[in-house]
Amino acid sequence: MKKSAFTLIEILVCIAICTMVGTIGITFMSRGASNVARGSFNTIAANQAAYIIFTIRNDISRSNTDNITFNADSDNSWSGDGEFKIVYTSDKTQKATYSIGSPNNLNTFVRLDSNGRKQSLGAEYISDLKISQVTENNLVGYKIEIKMLESDKSNFPVIWNSTVYPPQSSPAGNFWKGVTQP
Repeated sequence: MKKSAFTLIEILVCIAICTMVGTIGITFMSRGASNVARGSFNTIAANQAAYIIFTIRNDISRSNTDNITFNADSDNSWSGDGEFKIVYTSDKTQKATYSIGSPNNLNTFVRLDSNGRKQSLGAEYISDLKISQVTENNLVGYKIEIKMLESDKSNFPVIWNSTVYPPQSSPAGNFWKGVTQP
């Protein structure tokens, strides 16, 4: 009489194969989940850094170099200590003041304008922010460096750089030549 049953060896081999396939599947799924999390961080950090740079660029482009001041760090750079001020009207009534706040032990880039409107930017991932005055080809500009880092610091930092040039005053004689009469 023939019995149609599995032997113990066949069952053990089947369990071993299923365990290996399951382990490989779980490994791929966990790697995929970490890649999704890393991509999410990169997207959010890039958006926050781009918005901070857009905001500073907008304020600097409405000002000139005489109305941009660094308080506390040095004469030509700011990295969060004290304030960074941009005055963007000739009567000096409209201005923006930048500072770093730390609510809930998170660095927050804070912009306060002369109307009393306060914006907190980049609270989730901002790690370091530095603005420094640079001179290239006789043009005065401002280099903005933003370092974004995930809160558990497991990923590599995302670093954004941008140089912004305010309108430069220049004498008309540099561009126009007087007409001479013969």
